[in-house]
Amino acid sequence: MKSQKLNEGKIEVTVPKGYKLDSKMPVFYNPVQVLNRDLSILLLNAIERKTTKPLRVLDIMAASGIRGLRIKKEVPNVDVTLNDYNKKAAKSIQENAKLNKLKVKIENKPANVLLSELNSYDYIDLDPFGTPVPFLDAAIRRLSPHGVIGVTATDTSALCGAAPRACLRKYGSKPLRNEFMHETAVRILIKKVQEVAAQYDVALVPIFSHSSNHYVRVYLQKIGAAKKADDILKQHGYILYCQKCCYRRTSTDLLLEITACPECKTKMQAIGPVWLGDLWDKKTLDGMLKAASKASLSMTKYNAGDHFIANRYPNFDIKTLQLLVRIYREAKVKTVGFYDLHWLAKKKKWGSVPRMDDVLRATKGPISDKSRDLKAARTHFRLTGIRTKKLNM
Repeated sequence: MKSQKLNEGKIEVTVPKGYKLDSKMPVFYNPVQVLNRDLSILLLNAIERKTTKPLRVLDIMAASGIRGLRIKKEVPNVDVTLNDYNKKAAKSIQENAKLNKLKVKIENKPANVLLSELNSYDYIDLDPFGTPVPFLDAAIRRLSPHGVIGVTATDTSALCGAAPRACLRKYGSKPLRNEFMHETAVRILIKKVQEVAAQYDVALVPIFSHSSNHYVRVYLQKIGAAKKADDILKQHGYILYCQKCCYRRTSTDLLLEITACPECKTKMQAIGPVWLGDLWDKKTLDGMLKAASKASLSMTKYNAGDHFIANRYPNFDIKTLQLLVRIYREAKVKTVGFYDLHWLAKKKKWGSVPRMDDVLRATKGPISDKSRDLKAARTHFRLTGIRTKKLNM
């Protein structure tokens, strides 16, 4: 196996070289997922601990081991278990742990077999190639009280509406290709995880979510049992969307009747069921930004426009920070879905696309980190998207 050494965060690892990026790699490694791994490090540094005991962490599909080894190196007071059913991967984890002089537990078992063992974990990372659905049941049952599960889904063709039947089979929801389809994907994934948890009288609430490149990623925390699980399920519902004029509204009515759009009288489409609650927890976001100022994550070059960020958080990967800051502001606008200026211009046949800053000012959405809530903010889901309840032009 051809290999190369590289540095990420505070560790050095050996990874495959010269292979096509797919599930057939001898040891799977995705360089695009640096941002994903950076955010998981920050989140684990941010979550409130209920005990002084080491945080029990399980990376169930560890591949090269890069995420779990970074957690061991960059998160204080953790016990880390790294598992991969691929024997070459398990050997790679062992070599990389030795290279970094890190003591971790290494397993070489099918994911669901390991998860069937009677151990509990404070954090479980589920990052499969494709859909995470086959592993949710076993993973959720191994969560400790107040435990957190991080879930990645790369089957965005299903979640975003290109393969709606696949989404219905795997996630039990109807997607729709529109301007906020990646947010819908996140909300469908959250809904699915919560449904599986509710079967075991477990309540899971999202504390952080994002959509980046080819995947969506959600983090949910265990907050209670049956009663709270019932409350969670009450926040599942539908998004009614007009494909002609982009009007939208939400409904929790499971006996939904599709009505005509109140603005253009076109029949609206139903998306869902989806999670209609918040995608982010403010306390978690505050903790992640605080952790960012102390972290030493993988650095990338930045341009002059990024100096305000680089000066405030000098030790932080600029791409990860840009995403985190945008989400921090976006989370202050309490809406489901957002508007895309280019999409609207095409649908409504505007002569030109309005400038984002002009729309933000007209919608009275000043970018102020001090305000509790904003009326409008840019969204990380789409570069030309604006999150607001009502768009003023």
